[in-house]
Amino acid sequence: MRTIIAAAAIAVGALVAAPGPAAAAGPDMEITEAEAEAGALAFAVHVGSYKMPGNAPTDWWKLADFWPGVLYFKRMTKVVDIPGKGMFTRLYLVGDPALAPVLCRELKKRAKYCAIHDLRAGAGVTLHDGEAAAR
Repeated sequence: MRTIIAAAAIAVGALVAAPGPAAAAGPDMEITEAEAEAGALAFAVHVGSYKMPGNAPTDWWKLADFWPGVLYFKRMTKVVDIPGKGMFTRLYLVGDPALAPVLCRELKKRAKYCAIHDLRAGAGVTLHDGEAAAR
């Protein structure tokens, strides 16, 4: 496990140092529910919750400005009804499960919220497409 985490840390460090095609792809980095469920090793990193749905894509860009490695993960949103609080839109980053703990560690170092969720079919997390972001 330590080898995987170390390799993931090196990979994330390289991603931050040398932006590639994913960074150039811009905001069209969303993943569908079917794509998420088809990925046997998919994860979702919950990075924020918003009362105003339009704030999720905006915050994704803020995270990307804050830590460029975010650009290498697909974005996904989920609308949830929290008893006593109402409807919220959650923002997730989706990608390689080996990078999930590294991503959370990097975000937490920067005082950002981060929680890892399992996206595999039947794992109890159902996500839907979010609206495309406009920067």
